[in-house]
Amino acid sequence: MLMFESEEERNKLIDKWKSLIINNCNMCNGTGYINTKPCTCFYKAKKSVEKEVSNIPLAAFEYNTPLKVDYNFDTYFNFIFSNIYKTKNLYLQGLSYSINTEVIGYIADNIIGVEHKITHKYYSIYYDIYENLIQLSLRSNIDKDARIKLNDIIQKPNVLIIDGLGLESGLNSQTMHNAKLLQLILKERMNRVKSTILCSSLTINNIQNIYNKEIVDFIVNYFDIIKPRG
Repeated sequence: MLMFESEEERNKLIDKWKSLIINNCNMCNGTGYINTKPCTCFYKAKKSVEKEVSNIPLAAFEYNTPLKVDYNFDTYFNFIFSNIYKTKNLYLQGLSYSINTEVIGYIADNIIGVEHKITHKYYSIYYDIYENLIQLSLRSNIDKDARIKLNDIIQKPNVLIIDGLGLESGLNSQTMHNAKLLQLILKERMNRVKSTILCSSLTINNIQNIYNKEIVDFIVNYFDIIKPRG
């Protein structure tokens, strides 16, 4: 379950998708269950709720063909679904906007709604542009709600996707703040055994010209660095 919604707001979301999906299902006659077991419409509705609170652009879920880029994410998915006390991080470099959107949608679609076999908790995923996290961080010094929201983003989702890394504003005047925030996010999530995906049109070599060596070394040591091959 994710993340900023009150219980009332979440119930409204669930009711919305129930009315759209479950209530119109012919297989279970709108009950959501078949012989005490959840119907496929139940999982579809639940996944729709998780999509809506994941902050991932809806356009990312609109791909109709297999990935055009030669990625193999099976290893990644198998790892995060099978290992409770380990992390699997990705740095996706050199991505154009269209490919980036397609990849994010593919990753999210394969994580949202998946239940862990041991804990029986559903994996949560959250997406944000790094520029937004920086602005939220700056506001958090004087705004309690912004501080709580930023902490939630950093700490709660099983998989956090940070997009637009290295393209944020204020690189000349705020590079130290941007770097410290990124360092905080990466280390905090590693300590909490949470996976992080960094997306950037820049290669790791370009990134090291923006941030300090400690961040680059952290990414090199703890992230799988992947570039498109197709």
